[in-house]
Formats: sequence, C-alpha cells, structure tokens
Amino acid sequence: MDTTPADNNTPTSGQQEKLTAPFRKLEYIWDGGLKQLLQCPTISAKDKKELRKLKRFKIGPNCYEIQYNYGQNSDGRGRLYGWGLQCMRARTLPLRQYLCGRQYHDIDQVNSTPMLYLHLLKKNNLVCPELENYVQNRQECLDRWSLDKRGFLILLNKATIAPTAPEVHAIHDVLYKKLMPILRPQYPDIANKVLHSKDPNVLANRSG
Repeated sequence: MDTTPADNNTPTSGQQEKLTAPFRKLEYIWDGGLKQLLQCPTISAKDKKELRKLKRFKIGPNCYEIQYNYGQNSDGRGRLYGWGLQCMRARTLPLRQYLCGRQYHDIDQVNSTPMLYLHLLKKNNLVCPELENYVQNRQECLDRWSLDKRGFLILLNKATIAPTAPEVHAIHDVLYKKLMPILRPQYPDIANKVLHSKDPNVLANRSG
C-alpha cells in the first residue's frame, strides 16, 4: 500500500472541484430599471418577453433568486447555467448592464480564456511572456497579428495551426507542448472524456 501523503495542491480524479448542483444565488436586479425597460417603446417584444420572465424569480426588492445547474451532457464539472442577468443573450448586454445597477461586471468568455490559460501556466511554474503581453495589450497584439479575439482563440483551440504570427506560435507551443502534458495526468477523467468524445468540436482537437 502506498502511504505517501497526498499532494493537496495537485488534484486527482477524486479531488476534482465539484459543486453540488443545482444551487441558488441571489442576484441584484433593479426593479425600477426593469419597469422602465418593459415600458420602453424601443425595446423589442422578444426582449420584453424575456425580461418579464425575471419577475418569477423575485423574492424581494431588487433581489432575485436564480438557480444554477450543469449542462445536459456534463459529468458534474465545468460551466454552470442559470436563468438570470448573465444568462440572457449577448445582444441584450446593454440591458443587463442597466439592470445590474453597476453591481457586477459582465465577463465575456472570449476575454477571460487567455487569463485562465495564464493562471494555469503560473500555477504550474510555466512562463509565457507572449501571453502575458497579450493579456496586458490585447488590441495592440491583435492589430499586429491581423486577428480578432475570437480568431485568436480558435487558433489556440487547435492542436496544429497554420503559419501565423511568431508570438501566436510561441503561445500555442507553450500550451500544447508544456502545459497540456502536465494537466492530463492531473485530470485523467477529463482527458479521457476528451479522448472519447464524439462532439464535432472536440473531434477537431483531441489534444486540447
């Protein structure tokens, strides 16, 4: 029997962070703003229909209870979905910002993903100056590379990429040649799920 103490800083398949779902969260939604939007002649009927759905979750003044759960095909990990301000469609972003009364900031996954990559690199004692520069000077880098932020992520989500800016290749190499080999043993169940997934998006990148 192996009596070596477990390294609590390195999660094993049995130590993966899981949340008990569904769970509920109280969110701030400005009642006065919601009333104004529902009366606004420039808001489409479709958007008003979604805004009215918020009323069923109201539990007090400017306070709404939102239930979150994992996606239908999830194994109890990953993104949580709910019905609330941050779960409304992207095109309603100005309405969401208006209703939240500046109580929160909307974080676009396209913008946050590079930060998550950088966090994982630092957590595993890896460095990537090119990615750090991208996070600090995103638009400048994108302009120089002739890419938009979504196109940049598409490149990073492929095991092999066509010739592009040297900095993009440097970031890609660090992620796939250094970070991924470290993460796969740490998260064997996730790596195995990716390996056997039939999702078309996953099929295009078994190494990710």
